[in-house]
Amino acid sequence: MPRTALATTLISITAACALGAAGLMLAGASSAGGQPASGTTSTTTSSTPAPAQPARPAQAKSLTLDASKFDFMTGRWSSEREGAFVEETWAPAHGDSILGMFRWSNDGKASMFELLSITAEPGKEGAPDVFLRLRHFSSKLEPWKSEPTALTLRYDAANSGPKEALFTADGLPEGAGAGMLHSVRYSSPEPDRFDIVVSFTPDSGREPLEFNLRRADGGR
Repeated sequence: MPRTALATTLISITAACALGAAGLMLAGASSAGGQPASGTTSTTTSSTPAPAQPARPAQAKSLTLDASKFDFMTGRWSSEREGAFVEETWAPAHGDSILGMFRWSNDGKASMFELLSITAEPGKEGAPDVFLRLRHFSSKLEPWKSEPTALTLRYDAANSGPKEALFTADGLPEGAGAGMLHSVRYSSPEPDRFDIVVSFTPDSGREPLEFNLRRADGGR
């Protein structure tokens, strides 16, 4: 091969090697800087998938209390005799519940408070059950130590009426307790009169408590 041709060939090979090295250097710089080389398109997408949301537990359909059976109780009722003041208040029914309050004072000094509720709850074979629950508190809102849990009574529809509601310990579900209570009967024989009869179990040795209250909220 003539010297001139050989020189030309060597120059071409050297130039090609230089161009290849320059390309490698540019590729390395692009990788180090995190930017794609000119004329190229990045096909890698970096994203963090959103965490899976836990499924919400299925909630049982709430029951509605039949307010027509208890609306005669709604209002504020009271009685005062020989220094003893008794007051019971029932809010209107809402949804599946009614809330009540009882206060007993002697000579102007509170001796006992009571919180009450009437609730509709799932019963056997899908039929709703209605329960009366109550808790007693001292004048300092300290729960009675003799009642570690709420006392529970069950609505007795067969022995109740349009203006009368009987709650009894008979037929309570397992685990529910009424303590010494056997029954509580509410009745309103007259529009402005509200009677309460609390009966106890025979082994308690206690006589029934009877309260004859009058409407104290000016009527409805």
